[in-house]
Amino acid sequence: MRRGIWLVVLAACGRGDGGEPVGSGSAAEPTPITRIERRAETAEASGWVGVLTPRETIEVTAPFTSKVEKLYVQLGEDVAVDAPLVLLDARPLKDELATAKAAYKEASVASAAAASRYAREKRALKEKVASKADVDAAAFEASQAAAAVGQHKTKISQIEARLKDTRLTSTITGRVALRYVEEGARVTEGQPVVRVISSGRMFIRFAIPGAEAKAVAPGAAVEVRFDGLNLQGVVKTVAPELDAVSQMVLAEAELTGDAKGLSPGQVCRIVAASPK
Repeated sequence: MRRGIWLVVLAACGRGDGGEPVGSGSAAEPTPITRIERRAETAEASGWVGVLTPRETIEVTAPFTSKVEKLYVQLGEDVAVDAPLVLLDARPLKDELATAKAAYKEASVASAAAASRYAREKRALKEKVASKADVDAAAFEASQAAAAVGQHKTKISQIEARLKDTRLTSTITGRVALRYVEEGARVTEGQPVVRVISSGRMFIRFAIPGAEAKAVAPGAAVEVRFDGLNLQGVVKTVAPELDAVSQMVLAEAELTGDAKGLSPGQVCRIVAASPK
């Protein structure tokens, strides 16, 4: 769904209100067939709208519900792998751990009592002063109590593991693209806290109208035109199918020139390179 919406947006960016490529005009209202023919004829000259995109993006999320105690990074700051990003307040987990340990202790006492009762009932059965039903009931109670002990022990281990995740770090080398929260904010488990984008080579994602899809192919050279800057690129992939909603074909190109000074999200225009 997001892919379809993105394609429609790119299509709108590259068109005028009348459906024609930006900059083209006609005194008479063209037919749909004429529009398609004109777009195909001018594809090489006008190009297609593209967006500069990072190769990798990560959303760092809260592993448990807590409060943001400290934010280590600023928007746009460069970070390395394992660099600290956010510190979450550990007190809610510590309180939960204390409760879990208390419950574990109570369950252990109950389990020991149930085990003792089971042993007594087995002895009583041998002495013929207890029934088989009494022994079975005591056995069931002992097994349930032991299972409860195991559950509490598992919960304690899980909480202790989560306590090691109070300091959230980056898994890639990149740049802080977004801070969803500020210090002191409450976050719920799974909520995004910081977005980091890779700072290595970026690529261009662009959309081609179906009628113009044959104008480019993987390996084709293209010009990538930013505002006041023209770079060279090469088409890497072209989707084999037409998006049913937008009637566009998704493609990707890599820059072969220096992208210094450019930022992800910048809009550009992809133009098929003239043959030499």
